[in-house]
Amino acid sequence: MISPDDELYDIDNRPPNWELRLNLTIGLAIYVALAGVAPLFILHWLGLRQWALIGIPLAGAAAAVWCALRDLKRRGLQAKALYAARGGNPAGTSDILFGQMRYSIEPDGRWRWPEQTYSSD
Repeated sequence: MISPDDELYDIDNRPPNWELRLNLTIGLAIYVALAGVAPLFILHWLGLRQWALIGIPLAGAAAAVWCALRDLKRRGLQAKALYAARGGNPAGTSDILFGQMRYSIEPDGRWRWPEQTYSSD
């Protein structure tokens, strides 16, 4: 039986890929809603019609998703390199998924994942 302290500081006890993919999907949906739907209502309120009601919000949503993915990939490259340097095995997880992982490195050098919100049993 693994003690809770050992599990908390185990470098290989990272979130599963399915959880990271779910978080990524939800996050991108929020970006699309904020960058696509909000301008749609604003443009309609301003009285713009036809192509502007479709083109501008779609361009905003596409730009927001592109920026989010680029930022996740950049953060993921840094986190993945640090994770591998400390002895973790990053195999099977993309840079984008690594970009959304939350962790901290304790003063004594141990890698710490945040508390899990679900039961692993």
